[in-house]
Amino acid sequence: RLAMRGTGLLAAASLLLASGAAEQAAFTPPRSRSVPSLASARSVQPLLGLRGGHTAAPATELVAQKQKTAVPAESTQRGLIGLLGGVLIHLACGSMYCWGNLVSYLPPELKYWGGAQGTGLPDAQLVLPLILVSQMTGMPLGPVLEKLMGPTLTAALGAILMGAGVVGAANAKSLAQFVLSYAVLFGLGVGITYQQPFITGNRWFPTKKGMVTGSVITGMGASAFLFNMLATKLVNPDGLNAVGGAFPSSVYANWPSTIRTLGCIYLCLALTGGLLQTNPPSFTGKYPLLEWLKGSKPAAPAKASTPAKASAPAKASADPLARVVPPAELPIAEPPPAAAPPGRAVSAAPAQPQPASPPAQRPRRGGRFMGGMLRRRGSLVLGLAVSEPETFGAANASLAASELALKTVLSAPFSGLLVPEQPLLMIAPPPTEQALKKTPPDSAGLASLIFTPKFLGMWLMILNSAVSGISIAGSYKTYGLKQPQLNSDAFLSLVGSLSAIGGNAAGRFFFGAMSDLVGFKRTFVPLTILQAVTMLSYQYLAKSRITFCMATVVMLFCMGGNFALFPAQTMREYGAAGASVYSILFTAFGSAALLGPILSNALLAKGGFGLVFTVIGLLSLVSTAIATVAL
Repeated sequence: RLAMRGTGLLAAASLLLASGAAEQAAFTPPRSRSVPSLASARSVQPLLGLRGGHTAAPATELVAQKQKTAVPAESTQRGLIGLLGGVLIHLACGSMYCWGNLVSYLPPELKYWGGAQGTGLPDAQLVLPLILVSQMTGMPLGPVLEKLMGPTLTAALGAILMGAGVVGAANAKSLAQFVLSYAVLFGLGVGITYQQPFITGNRWFPTKKGMVTGSVITGMGASAFLFNMLATKLVNPDGLNAVGGAFPSSVYANWPSTIRTLGCIYLCLALTGGLLQTNPPSFTGKYPLLEWLKGSKPAAPAKASTPAKASAPAKASADPLARVVPPAELPIAEPPPAAAPPGRAVSAAPAQPQPASPPAQRPRRGGRFMGGMLRRRGSLVLGLAVSEPETFGAANASLAASELALKTVLSAPFSGLLVPEQPLLMIAPPPTEQALKKTPPDSAGLASLIFTPKFLGMWLMILNSAVSGISIAGSYKTYGLKQPQLNSDAFLSLVGSLSAIGGNAAGRFFFGAMSDLVGFKRTFVPLTILQAVTMLSYQYLAKSRITFCMATVVMLFCMGGNFALFPAQTMREYGAAGASVYSILFTAFGSAALLGPILSNALLAKGGFGLVFTVIGLLSLVSTAIATVAL
C-alpha cells in the first residue's frame, strides 16, 4: 500500500511538472515575434486579468518600456538633423538683417523713391521693415501649406521664393522695383519657410520648445555675421571709405553681381535645410496633397478574403495589435467538452448562450495551481491582444484569436485542471494626449484664440519692445557714417558682424533657453529693462568706438531675445494651434518694424537723434509694465 501511494505521488508530481512545462511553452512568445509599435499599442484598450490573478500591465506600458532606449536615440539623431536643417533655413532668412550694412552700398538711384533726388534719411531704410511686413503676410500661409503638403515641400517652396527675390533684385532700376523683388518676394519666402523648423522640431522634442526655438533661430542671428563680411568683401574689396555718406563709383558698380551671388547662396542654404525637415515616425498626420498624388497611381487590387473554417482558427493578422476585441466578445475560459478525443484540439467555435450559469465547482489542487499560473501568464498575453494562435506543444492545445474572439481552448489532458472563471473585464482606455493637454485642441477656431486679452497683451508687448532693436539693426551704420569718430566702413562692418553673432544669435539662444528654465515673465522683464537702459544712453555711448560697438551688440542681443521668446511662449500657451496663432502674432513685429522708421523721421526733425533714442527707449518700458500686469 505504501509503495502504491509513493508511486501515485510521484506520478502526480510528474504530471504537475509536465503541465508547467506545457504552460510555459504555450504562453512564451516566439523570439522572432517583434514587439508592436507604440503608435499601434496606443489604440489597444488594456485588459484586466482574470479574477483572482495578477493584473497585467497595459500594452502601452510594456511597449514603452521596450522602446525606452530607442526613442532618445531617434530624437537625438534624426531630430538633430532636422534642427541643423532649420539652422540652414534661418541662415538664409536672417540675411535680411544684413540690410543695415548693405544699405550703405546701395547705388544712388535706388536710395529714394524719386531716384537719386532726395534729402534726409534714405527711403531705402524701409526695405527691412517691408521685408518683415512681407514675412508677416507669408507666415499664416506656412502652417496652412504644411497641413496640405508637409514641411519638406513647404520649406522648399519658401526657399525658391527667397532665392528668386534676391536674384531678381540685382536687375532693379528703381527703388520700387527693388522693393517688389527684394522685400516683397523675398519676405514672402521667409514667411512661408520660417516656421517649418519650429513645427517639425517641436514634434521631435515636445518638451524642449524653448531649446528648439532658440537653437534654430540662432542661424537667423548668425546669418548677418557671415553675410555682412562676405557682402563687404564682394562689394568693397578695396576697403574704401565713404565721403559725405557716398562711396566711389567702383563700389556701386559691384552691387548687381554682389546681390546675385548672395541670392544663389541663400537659395542653396534654404533648399538644403528644407529637404531635411521631416516628421518623427510617431507622427500620424496625413497631407491631402501628398495623399492625392499617391492616390493618382493605380492601386493594386485587393485580395478577396475567404471565410474561416469552423474546424480551424481564423488566420491572424500580421499586426498583433490589428484587432481590438469588443467587450461583448470577451469569452469565459471554460474547459473543453469531456467528449473530445485526446490528442486533438477542441474546435474554437463561438460558445452558445446558456440560460443559466452552472454552479461553481470546487477545483482540485492542481486546478488552483494551474489556474493561478494561467491567470498570471494568460493575462499578459491577453493584455497584448495577441491575435494569432499559440499551441501547448505536446499538449496539443490551441489559443485561438482574431475572429474567434480570443478564446482559450485547452486539450483533453488538461481539461480537469482549469476552473471556469468570470469573464474578462475591460477597463477604460487611458486618456489621449490631446485630452491631457491644457491648451486648446486643433479644432478650436483661430478667431476664438486671437480675440482674447492674453493675445492682445502679447501683441502689445512685442510692438513696444521690438521697435528699438529693429530700428538699431537697420540704421546703426547710417548713423555711424554721420559721426566723425565712427566713420569707417571696415569698423562699422565689423560692428554689424559682432552684433549679429554676439548679439542677435546669442540673444536668441540665451533667452530661448532661459525661458525653459525660469519661465517667460522672468526672462522677458529683465530683457526689456536692459534694452531700455541701453537705448536711453545710446547717443552717449556712441562717442567712443568701443562703447558704440558694445551698445549695438546689446541692442541686437535683446532683439534676438524678442524673436526667441514669443514663438516658444505661443507654443506653450496654444499647444498644437501655436504655429497658426504665432503667424498672426508676428504682425506685431511687422508693425514695430514700420513704426521705427516712421517715428524716427518724425522725431528727427524735432529733436535729433537724442529724442529718437529717448522715445524708443521709453516704449521698451511700456512692455515691462504690460508684462508685469498682464502675466
